[in-house]
Amino acid sequence: MINFLLAVEESSCNNGGMPRTRKPPTDDPGPFAKMLLAARHKARKNTAECARDCGLSRTFLTLIELGKRCPELERAPAIGLAYQANVAELCWAWVCQWAPAAVRYLSLTVDLEENQVITDYFHRAWMKTQAEKAAVLGVTVEKMQADRLVAELEKRGAAKPV
Repeated sequence: MINFLLAVEESSCNNGGMPRTRKPPTDDPGPFAKMLLAARHKARKNTAECARDCGLSRTFLTLIELGKRCPELERAPAIGLAYQANVAELCWAWVCQWAPAAVRYLSLTVDLEENQVITDYFHRAWMKTQAEKAAVLGVTVEKMQADRLVAELEKRGAAKPV
């Protein structure tokens, strides 16, 4: 669990500014949006019904589902209820996506490793970070990870792998 939390913090996207200025990568709407869209389809609802049920506009909800807008965290429970989603997991998805530096300081009540959408999102983000670090060092990701493993084994007094 600790490794997952460190990966969340390390792979955080832009976490500065007000929530409206926070945007996920353009190629990925993020776990919050993906979970909402999946929940709406499962509930067989349209955005107009969800908008009515949570008190937000249909246009704003559509932009949230596309990953183009970030609702206030305080609105996430009402949105989750309108979408008939797991509200606890949805709130964690919001925190993981929009405030990842805070994750390590929060008490976990949801097993985030069991949520495939969140796990996949942060795995991709972590892999991208690793690739960027390796490029700066001029090595492959595999070489960088192997060097890190050797250093850890040496630190623990274990023999070098052959």
